[in-house]
Amino acid sequence: MIFRIVSIITITAAIIYVLRKLKTLKISHKELWLLTKQDFGENLINVWREKSVSIFQKTKSAVAYICAILFLILFITSFPPVVFGYHMSGLLMMLHVQAALLMSAAIVFLVFLHSSGSQLSLEKLSKLYEDIKSQESLDSQIMLRVLFWLNIVFMLPAMLSIILMLYPLFGTEGLEFLADVHRWSVLLLTISLIFVQYFRIVLISAGKAKGVYNV
Repeated sequence: MIFRIVSIITITAAIIYVLRKLKTLKISHKELWLLTKQDFGENLINVWREKSVSIFQKTKSAVAYICAILFLILFITSFPPVVFGYHMSGLLMMLHVQAALLMSAAIVFLVFLHSSGSQLSLEKLSKLYEDIKSQESLDSQIMLRVLFWLNIVFMLPAMLSIILMLYPLFGTEGLEFLADVHRWSVLLLTISLIFVQYFRIVLISAGKAKGVYNV
């Protein structure tokens, strides 16, 4: 019950905050939708038509968007049960499990392909700290790198908790604890991904994110 209330409030608050921030940047809801389609089109579809783009870059882009699509499937199949207070079963459970298995494999490739381009130097972190301290606009490129690693941190307990639940190593309390670890980790991951898309949109609107996923 507590998790249901907290998840609904935090996800709703994050979405409202992002929409308001975009509004201050003069990005309307319609423009948000158009920029999201542009992001998808340029980085997943058009990038494969460009002969000048390397296979490595094309693969990076494809893996990132496969992860995004799989996460949407996982979210759609799990969030309604949280909101309405019932357990996943039947088709929803089957889709969730299959998407989770594919997601686990895709994340391995995501980390392997994007970790090099998402490195954070002390200089970048210092700049981010100074921006936060002076309450200036955050550098979207640096924030995407920070969020990339945060996403990995949140994904690990989300996946490991489910894997451990498959083995008869824990009693009832242990299984409940692992289920809680999974729920809260996924909630943090969801909020983090909302801000990933926010900073993506900010970069796209500024014309700085053409042809790449991780900038």
